[in-house]
Amino acid sequence: MNIQRLAGHLAAGMPHPGQSRWLKHQGVEMGRPSQIFAEAEHDDHTLTIRIAGQAVAIGRGSISLPG
Repeated sequence: MNIQRLAGHLAAGMPHPGQSRWLKHQGVEMGRPSQIFAEAEHDDHTLTIRIAGQAVAIGRGSISLPG
């Protein structure tokens, strides 16, 4: 599950409107430690998710669909 989906899932389970923040550590085992910050804010009508952190691109790809 990616961090955006996780933040949305956790925010959807919050019993009252409000704001929550999470810090995710990743890449330690592979020697590329990083921190990802996630924030979810919701009221009765809107869910806003913000993601921040640093990343290094190590690959690129594309998918072509017929049609």
